[in-house]
Amino acid sequence: MTESRNIEMKCLQLAGWNTRDIAEKFSLNVGHVSRILRDTSFDGDPQDAAKLQHLKDAATYAKSRLRTDLRSEGLIQEAAEIAATSIKPFKPVPTPKFKPRKKAIQETLVLVLSDGHHDQVVRSEEVGGLEHYNFPISCRRGQSLVDSTIKYAKQTLVGYDFKRLVVLSLGDNTSGSIHEAERRSAFGSMFKNSFAIGALHALMLRDLSAHFPVVDVFAVAGNHGRLTHTKEYGANGPHNNWDYAINKVAQSLCHDLSNVSFNLPNSWDSVVDVEGYGFHISHGDDVASTGGNPWTGLAKRHNRQSGIHRGKDSRQSFRDARPVDYAVIGHHHTEGFTTGNGVGFICNGAWLGTDQYAYQKMGVAGTPSQWIFGVHKDHGATWRLPVQIATQDDLEHCRYDGIIDSVDGVEYCLNAPSDQRTE
Repeated sequence: MTESRNIEMKCLQLAGWNTRDIAEKFSLNVGHVSRILRDTSFDGDPQDAAKLQHLKDAATYAKSRLRTDLRSEGLIQEAAEIAATSIKPFKPVPTPKFKPRKKAIQETLVLVLSDGHHDQVVRSEEVGGLEHYNFPISCRRGQSLVDSTIKYAKQTLVGYDFKRLVVLSLGDNTSGSIHEAERRSAFGSMFKNSFAIGALHALMLRDLSAHFPVVDVFAVAGNHGRLTHTKEYGANGPHNNWDYAINKVAQSLCHDLSNVSFNLPNSWDSVVDVEGYGFHISHGDDVASTGGNPWTGLAKRHNRQSGIHRGKDSRQSFRDARPVDYAVIGHHHTEGFTTGNGVGFICNGAWLGTDQYAYQKMGVAGTPSQWIFGVHKDHGATWRLPVQIATQDDLEHCRYDGIIDSVDGVEYCLNAPSDQRTE
């Protein structure tokens, strides 16, 4: 009985109780309890001894993780502040002049930007020839996405007039530092990767801003950019993330572009108003999937939350919750767009077709693509187009190549010599 009591007392100590509270719980003298807690010998049941040792090991590991997390706490925010004060913004492009199109359909254009994994390196031989990806190729795919978006909005869809471009940035712009990704990344350093990726996004936005009177960017973080062992849901978790640093770099570079605005909520999700419709955006890692298929998970999530968020023209939402008409996610690298029962489910594609994990473990690959679609004030999301972005991979020169040489003069990629950037 005494040994069992002593075990319980030591477990409480490992759980964070102080000696005085333990003594009070067992109605014992504080000095007596202190001697028991200092006693490292054990003569009781071996299973109890093993349990106690396991608890000690767990406590030691937890403390080491806490020290690591405390050291990293604020690292991203500090880097973002440095970016905001030290980066020289891009010079504004000439103020665009837009002639109204007679009898044109007025809509807002939406570009979904996610899962770039721009600093990831994928060799062809690693994935059965299905993909070859590195930062220069990512730059070319960014150029292809921008050019295609402008072409469709301004030349193909001649019956439409888009006065506003909304960019829904859903995270995983980087593969981050988890799973040893940093060691195999484009520049071998998350600081350098983040500055390079932020510059790429900023250049894309600068090009787009010359063709749309208003460009509004709404950005949330993904799961790959986290600094903690698991995803943090409290405090500054969404901003303790390399995606936040990347978005701050892009925001700082776009500071002087008067028609470009950024919204970076300290939240894993956000509800964005587009033409009076609520678009719930999140990275999508909290949505369950089967073999890369997130549709059942999205439907279940919407059904659970439908009592909180109600869509357009429905009854008042619970408390001050914003109405949700569409759920937009990335993460699953699965291109899809479906509507029904008053809600739309949108899952974005990815910048790379596959990688070793997707190819070897899951057996999946897809066409690199990103969604663009129009939103009408009376009809919601109308037309939609998955823009295929792997169309200029073999270009010898790309207008975004200058980023590579701007990262402190470091030669590109620990995994590919600078003279073989696109080979």
